Amino acid sequence: SYAFHDVREDGVTKAEIAKWAKAAGWETLLNKASATWRGLPEDQKTGLTEAKAVALMAANPALIKRPLIVRGDTEVHAGWTDAVKKRVM
Repeated sequence: SYAFHDVREDGVTKAEIAKWAKAAGWETLLNKASATWRGLPEDQKTGLTEAKAVALMAANPALIKRPLIVRGDTEVHAGWTDAVKKRVM
């Protein structure tokens, strides 16, 4: 069973994003291929740290790589790569 949550429509908290970033890695969670990322000013994209990336994703939920699959408190998978498919299927 699953629950679908649209981070753009339903919202997401900074605390949730921070938890996902710890579990999956903030570099994995941050979608640098998105139009939202490309539209950010350069000063927001440089010097990234986990805290800065989490704040950016909280302010711009479209920066969160999707689909985001969360199982329990520690298992988080971002994107739909072959590796993710093998782990979750």
